[in-house]
Amino acid sequence: MGAGKTVVTASRGAHLNSPAWAADGKHLAYVEFDGTKSLLKISGEASGPMQAGDKDDVFPFPPVWLAPDEILYAANGKICISKQGGETREIPFLAQVTFNRPPYKGKKYEFDSSQPTQVKGIVGPLLRPTERRSSLKQ
Repeated sequence: MGAGKTVVTASRGAHLNSPAWAADGKHLAYVEFDGTKSLLKISGEASGPMQAGDKDDVFPFPPVWLAPDEILYAANGKICISKQGGETREIPFLAQVTFNRPPYKGKKYEFDSSQPTQVKGIVGPLLRPTERRSSLKQ
């Protein structure tokens, strides 16, 4: 394997997700998350309707390259197409989802009971830092 190479770096306090290389291998589109908002970037430059420094709510799925300078992605509850460094347009759509499922009767939990109950399992047991393995032997 060859040596690693940094292609892009996240802004301070942010992290990167969902990378997608352009077919020519020259551009990388990805989503940059900063707090509760996210922004589409292409090779380090902001793209999409919020290029002016605000943050979009870009879906954390890899964008799709439609052409060398055009990308398809989802943001702000919409499907968008952006030109690299240029205009963004929305693709209008309507989705109707119906569910037909039987009613669910929730289980009742007795969190306030002081009665002894049967242990059903132990999840993630840990040793205290002061304990030794030998003290666990019976």
